[in-house]
Amino acid sequence: MEGCHPPRGLNFNGNMADNWRRFKQLFEIYLVASGNEAKSSEVKVAILLNAAGEEAVEVFNTFNLSAEDRKDFDKVVNHFEKFTTPKRNVVVERFIFNQRCQEEGETFDVFVMDLKKLVKSCEFGDQSDSVVRDRIVLGVGDASLQERMLRESDLSLEIAIDLGKTAELSKIRAQTVQGQNVDFVGRRSGAQKPLSSREANWSNKDETVNKSCQNGEKARMFSSCWKCNRKHVKGKCPAYGKRCHSCNNLNHFSVVCRYKDVKDVVVDESEDNGDYYVNSINVHHIVKCIESASTLKEWNKTLIIEGQPVTFKLDTGAEVNVLPLMANPQVRPLLGINECVKLDLIHFVNDIEIPNKNKLDQYMNMAFSSKDEFIQNNVELFEGVGKFKGTCKINIKNDATPVVRPPRRVPLTVKPKLELKLKELEAQGIIAKVDQPKEWVSNIVIIEKANGTIRICLDPQDLNKVIKREHVLIPTIEEFLPKLTNKSVYSVLDLKDGFFQIPLDVKSSELCTFSTPFGCYKFLRLPMGISCAPEIFQKRNQENFGDIQGVLIYFDDLLIAANSIKEHDEILAKVVQRAKSLNIKFNKNKVQFRVPEVKYLGHVFNVAGMRPDPERVKAVVELKEPKNKLELQRVLGMLNYLRRFVPHFSTKTAALRELLKQKVEWQWLGLHSQAFKELKKSNL
Repeated sequence: MEGCHPPRGLNFNGNMADNWRRFKQLFEIYLVASGNEAKSSEVKVAILLNAAGEEAVEVFNTFNLSAEDRKDFDKVVNHFEKFTTPKRNVVVERFIFNQRCQEEGETFDVFVMDLKKLVKSCEFGDQSDSVVRDRIVLGVGDASLQERMLRESDLSLEIAIDLGKTAELSKIRAQTVQGQNVDFVGRRSGAQKPLSSREANWSNKDETVNKSCQNGEKARMFSSCWKCNRKHVKGKCPAYGKRCHSCNNLNHFSVVCRYKDVKDVVVDESEDNGDYYVNSINVHHIVKCIESASTLKEWNKTLIIEGQPVTFKLDTGAEVNVLPLMANPQVRPLLGINECVKLDLIHFVNDIEIPNKNKLDQYMNMAFSSKDEFIQNNVELFEGVGKFKGTCKINIKNDATPVVRPPRRVPLTVKPKLELKLKELEAQGIIAKVDQPKEWVSNIVIIEKANGTIRICLDPQDLNKVIKREHVLIPTIEEFLPKLTNKSVYSVLDLKDGFFQIPLDVKSSELCTFSTPFGCYKFLRLPMGISCAPEIFQKRNQENFGDIQGVLIYFDDLLIAANSIKEHDEILAKVVQRAKSLNIKFNKNKVQFRVPEVKYLGHVFNVAGMRPDPERVKAVVELKEPKNKLELQRVLGMLNYLRRFVPHFSTKTAALRELLKQKVEWQWLGLHSQAFKELKKSNL
């Protein structure tokens, strides 16, 4: 039948089961609509493969089917079903279902629809409706609606959905009434001139909208909705949540898709530039403000508009707002001065007083008299993920051969945590989804923490072999001793998510691509596991804080050592100001503030000098006698840490070191036991 189009190719990235389910449904609809349903099985297989695309044909070629079975439509479909739909773990599916709650800014219809999709794989049978009803009551975001549902003695799924839709519609109507109309903003130069045809169209449209708004309920009926091309009540657009077949974006139908017809934008300079009209934005309310990203060059704010995050550039020099017709990462929406003030995003300040060097001591004593006050007065240093200035580059050998590692299998109990962690890191700008093939693809290592969360580390075994490492001198405890001992005041600041604060350049980011069961991602920040990462991190920290006297830097730890509180606070003030200017973040849970002694690099430092860490000493005292040369090497390694505190250490360990010689046979005798006991006793 003319006008019928087969579904676009089968996508094997992301959730293949959902992709196949949607493709299969659309393909079955196409077969019926095009009149091909009655065709032979062989023809339908050909139509299926043609619609599914090249990747699907490659998958089809791997199926273990005879020549006859390859022409059997039902068997081919069944094999695709098995390939794309893994065996489900009901416990995991129910866990995901029971974790589902309505997100902030998410409509009630979308929330319910997602629950109905999730429950299909939970095998609740006849209890599905009641389980969905219970999940709606437990997970709905509106507390007053939840209370209303709990008061209902005979609450069914249908009643719960009706109550939710009614409450949401009432809220939308209330916001519409309270919303403030914003007219067109124009810039006039000189005397007013007759309107051009283009301006007249804008003016007529404005009058039409204003007249329709005077008709109360009729104002919510549109002559033609631009998302679906139908008439409906506001908030009830059938296109909401649907995907456009033309541009593959959400929330509109292809019949009204504006993207497919726009190939290029040409600036019309034929008319005189005396009058300009820009359609401004009418914001009734902000559902949620996401963390702002502030730099020296620009100031951005991400707002949730109609359930979608939109990042605006706050332009205090603009008198109008600019929002592109279609979301485009190359075009940044602008929020003008008026809306910035109305939405309480900026404030006018008459003057600001910055303490000068003479007042620094007074300022520091007032602001940072305790650890809690220090954190509260500098809260921006402890929120979000920091970002060093500039990018770093990972250099590899010219003759390096790229290696692509397939994804490792992940235990079913860890898989949901991994998916959540990937989404979290992607939202923080630490990783990004990869859609194109890459030359280097590594595996990851998943580390489960004591609190149940996980950490993702890159496992670049092949990449590390070809990395050119930087020659950076890492400081030792001997270099720190003169600066640490006999001090009376210490503070330690730990860089939060240390390596993740260093952005990678484009090529280095491509090298740090990794595979997961959910597709490939790449690190945008320096990942843990890269062999050159410690040197890069130490070097960058040294560049950022190394010129401040009284600051010691050892990877992600900054230690301040001073002879007095005044000296300490002056140093701390410089560190704080430097960190703020460079957008560096610290871990508030690891702050040690104005302490009389500090644990650092396995030692304890105070005004009296240095002593070994009691926990390290305890570990040495509890050592058991070694059973072979390998265990003896480990024992001597731990004892060597305390050598500066044990007189004649070399003499006392001579008998033990003799056993490590290659030509000496292992034989643990009484003299070895005696030497071992004396060494342990020396540390008591």
